Amino acid sequence: MLKSKQIQGLDSLRALGVILVLMYHLFPVYFPGGFLGVDIFFAFSGYLITALLIQEFRNKHHIALVDFYRRRVRRLLPAMAGMLGVSLSASLLISSDFRVGIRRQAAAVLGFVTNYFEISGGKSYEDAQLPHMFVHTWTLSVEMHFYLIWAAVIAIVFFCLRKKEPGSALFHARRILTWLAMLLAGGSYLLMRMMTRGVAGGEDPSAGYFATHAHFFPIMLGALTALHFGYRTKPVWEKVAAGRRFRALCIGVLALGTAALTAMSLRPQLSEEAQTHGWGRLLSSLCLSFSDAKTYSWGLLLSSVIVCLMIIAVRLLQETKPLRELKILVWLGTRSFGIYLYHWPLLIIFQQLFQDLRNDAVVWAAPLATLIFTMPLAEISFRLVENKFRSGKKKKAETMEYTDYLERKPVNKRAIAAVLAVLILLASSGTALATAPQITSLERELTKERRLLDAEYFQQVNDQFEKLKGSPVDSYEYAVQKPNGPSTYNPTAPDQKKYSGGVTMIGDSVMLGAATTLRSTIVGVTVDAVVSRNMRKGISVVDNYLAEGKLGKNFVLGLSTNIVPASASDLREILDNLKGKGYHVVLITGYGGTGGTLAGIKKFAEYLRTVPDDYDFVVVADWGAYAESHKNLLTADNIHLKDGDSRRAYVKVITTALDTVQSKPVS
Repeated sequence: MLKSKQIQGLDSLRALGVILVLMYHLFPVYFPGGFLGVDIFFAFSGYLITALLIQEFRNKHHIALVDFYRRRVRRLLPAMAGMLGVSLSASLLISSDFRVGIRRQAAAVLGFVTNYFEISGGKSYEDAQLPHMFVHTWTLSVEMHFYLIWAAVIAIVFFCLRKKEPGSALFHARRILTWLAMLLAGGSYLLMRMMTRGVAGGEDPSAGYFATHAHFFPIMLGALTALHFGYRTKPVWEKVAAGRRFRALCIGVLALGTAALTAMSLRPQLSEEAQTHGWGRLLSSLCLSFSDAKTYSWGLLLSSVIVCLMIIAVRLLQETKPLRELKILVWLGTRSFGIYLYHWPLLIIFQQLFQDLRNDAVVWAAPLATLIFTMPLAEISFRLVENKFRSGKKKKAETMEYTDYLERKPVNKRAIAAVLAVLILLASSGTALATAPQITSLERELTKERRLLDAEYFQQVNDQFEKLKGSPVDSYEYAVQKPNGPSTYNPTAPDQKKYSGGVTMIGDSVMLGAATTLRSTIVGVTVDAVVSRNMRKGISVVDNYLAEGKLGKNFVLGLSTNIVPASASDLREILDNLKGKGYHVVLITGYGGTGGTLAGIKKFAEYLRTVPDDYDFVVVADWGAYAESHKNLLTADNIHLKDGDSRRAYVKVITTALDTVQSKPVS
């Protein structure tokens, strides 16, 4: 039997979960696998909820389903509403681009459907260009779906067994629920494998990661643990747990489990040579990342099993001599909900507020400020919101005579301050919602660029038709060019460039933002740029140009923003395909700010700078280095071009590289 109501050690597990999540978001370069902290929460939630429902049946011989749902809503919704108020108010301090679609995001949070909202919008979990402020609440959506489904399943099973004796009903219910939990866990795991099978090829795994039906297995594994170790251990376990060796074994499981989860989350800072030998190779192979295929083949499953083993160890230790937890871990565990809620929107806000600092300063300043503000807010949320609403108890109103009102005590000043704070939050968050723009400044610029390109194209077509009046019909093919086809030469235009053999540019949204300036600066240039294009998609685009014989002898490639694990190998495939065909190549580096996977853009830029060592026909247009020292040229996402000055600077970097490559040998 339990020796105390609270199982000692579970708060430390929650603390481990929130620490890993914090490290993943604050320092993604060093903790690329810290998202495993979410699966600690999932397994813990599955264990706790199942154990509580089984215990309720043991005590009351029935399960009050409506009361359970009411308690869950009181546990989550008030704290989430407080986070929304604070975050929306603080969002007024940064670019309005981050409030695009904020009303729909807030509605998804309150409706517990953030995960499917993100899936429907095609948003990547690691999209750090303009990350949604409330994307992290997808985990709460999964948990609420679990509450709705699993609690109903348990209630139905016990209802069907209501005619049996309580002990017999509990025995049969546990067997039925065990099979159901195994079925749900196995089915969910298989669904995740199916939905993320394209990760190795560069596909985004977010849909499989977000979906409740695919990410249900860690919760079900926790539920399985509760069905056998949640409410009471068998006498044989009580005897075994009393032994010193068994206690040492349980402590060893906790230590090894913590070490394993940390190793799976932490990227070892080792040299390339060290990563291929001994312990370095082992640590490198254990480290997970969001875009890594092994994360979904075995990483999430293994981490969930480890967490369940740690829960069992804590539970068995409770039978004899419970663990003594560090106070700091207990504090982090009990406040983990508030910490999780507030850290992400605060991180986005501070990254924007500090974006003008040096790159290395932002890496530490924004996370430090996030921690400084998150912890007090989590404490306030815990004391004034979570604890107040969790119990749901109401004080009985005392009867008062009319004369009592004349002699009552002054109103509590803290109450007045709380009311004023709520009113300020309501007003400021309402302002943030009301003034949210429909599209981002980048989308406005790209729309403008596309309209200018279309206008120029149709003007060219019209001019050609005017010239071809009375000509044979087969000249029509000459008149109709591609919308981002070659520009015309204007000998009076200042600084206009012309390169022998023509210029073809293939790029992403960054290049698209400068398309008009490129076409007015470089004679005969073909600009083929679309939003969200990555290096893998670029392979087929280049192949098509080669097959049609339309690839200019000066080829500019600007696909350094949407990085996937295979970007480097994809680039080599493109360059190898150009060998022996007489091309000059310019590679444009990207700039990606400081947060999230944007660090991957910087790492890929470093790789691009080494490419000319292996390909003598390649020159690098180092826009990434230029943007690093001219961040005022970038939009709020720290990636795209902001205005005319930024477009001219971008084009200048490219034309300088084109001038340089003319002295290089061709491929």
